[in-house]
Amino acid sequence: MKTLNQLKLHFKDQNEIIFEHFSEIDSTNTYLKDKQEDSRNRRISIALADQQLAGRGRSGKNWYSPNSENLYVSFKFKLEGRLQPLSLIVGAELCKIINNLSEKKIAPNIKWPNDIILDRKKVSGILVETEIDNGGFIYTVGIGINFMLPNKAENHWGIIPQVKQLNRFAITKELSLFIQALTQNGVPSNWQQDWEQASIHKRNSITLKTNNSEIIKGEYFGISNTGSLIIITNGEKKEFASGECSLEY
Repeated sequence: MKTLNQLKLHFKDQNEIIFEHFSEIDSTNTYLKDKQEDSRNRRISIALADQQLAGRGRSGKNWYSPNSENLYVSFKFKLEGRLQPLSLIVGAELCKIINNLSEKKIAPNIKWPNDIILDRKKVSGILVETEIDNGGFIYTVGIGINFMLPNKAENHWGIIPQVKQLNRFAITKELSLFIQALTQNGVPSNWQQDWEQASIHKRNSITLKTNNSEIIKGEYFGISNTGSLIIITNGEKKEFASGECSLEY
């Protein structure tokens, strides 16, 4: 899938999906969060933008969103049952999608909880916002992927090469298929294995900085089924939620 028109045709006859494209928007996540009717009626809403004027990342950070063929897309949908660690689940799937679309030429990693890393630089981020609803949760999942970064300021940002069918439209299609499967079948049972497969932390030392500025060092032990980071520190196994600390690698 190479063009926007092909993507629109893909969604045209899918009644359960509402797809909108914007040449310019403040934030795709903000736009979908303000829409109340679609996800409550078990529909999936998708907003794709060429440029964001007020793109948002985790922890209130801005997301640099120039009009440069990058991916700025958000999905809004409802899942029944308990709160799910969707930022990790989607991150693991995104790594698989990038790898498959590039015909195994590009294999990104994940830095906990959900930063997508290529050649030790961040190339993609995921923002998940939730709303409690009767019998479940409504999720707004925003994904940004850098393919080009003109005038970028920070040297920790990187780009994903556009090879074969690997572009923002193809990724949006594959992500939509994954979201459809989530709403129909629930969270896949093997998501933790997929996350571990892409993890950048395998057999590595971990340094955490907690919200009260405490520094904790240990050995990476894995992730829990709720998405918490598990480390061994001073001979003791401890778990940390993503909202409790920041992580270096």
